[in-house]
Amino acid sequence: MGIARVCRATRVAKDPEAATAAALGLIAGKQGSFAVRAHRRDKRFRMTSAELSVLIGRRVQEAYGYPVRLKNPDTTIFVEVDQEEIFVYTDGTAGQGGLPVGMSGRALVLMSGGIDSPVAAYRMMRRGLRCDFLHFSGMPLTGPESVYKAYGLMHQLDRFQCGSRLYRGGVRENAAAPGVVRREPAADRGATPAHAQDGRGAGPPSRRRGADHRGTPSGR
Repeated sequence: MGIARVCRATRVAKDPEAATAAALGLIAGKQGSFAVRAHRRDKRFRMTSAELSVLIGRRVQEAYGYPVRLKNPDTTIFVEVDQEEIFVYTDGTAGQGGLPVGMSGRALVLMSGGIDSPVAAYRMMRRGLRCDFLHFSGMPLTGPESVYKAYGLMHQLDRFQCGSRLYRGGVRENAAAPGVVRREPAADRGATPAHAQDGRGAGPPSRRRGADHRGTPSGR
């Protein structure tokens, strides 16, 4: 996340003729219309951005005869005038865009196993949130299928931020008081569902009407 476009640039000397030669080499063999987008980071450069664009565009037309189209061209030549050199490149590969991961804080996503949860997590990642995931399963009352699915979704989303963590919550019988169930969260990182272990340190079962703190009938 946070990368809008990846381009392979040609670095040349800080000279208009060197930039023009690089542009001619990059656009050779292309088809259709073109446009030149020049930008100066160093305002001391002897030509303005518009003048540099006109110079390179005129040379390309003279060499190849390509038509100029400033709106929606088939090929765009980008020229970046930096402090020490000039970078020249054409259209690259589009990235995921959005904001860099983690710059907007952290979030915990409830991963249910449906389509809504991963879509919401992906959209939050694009806005700079680093997401961890929480999944509640019905084990041992149900099978492990939902846990496998949650892990699969987490690993797919991990491609966009790396280092994701999945927390599991479930229900299990209390050995001291059969029939009283409680939920205990478990944090698993980098493990497969078959080897993930429940977390420890969970609090005691909550008190209920008709049961004392030990989970035995109170006689009310």
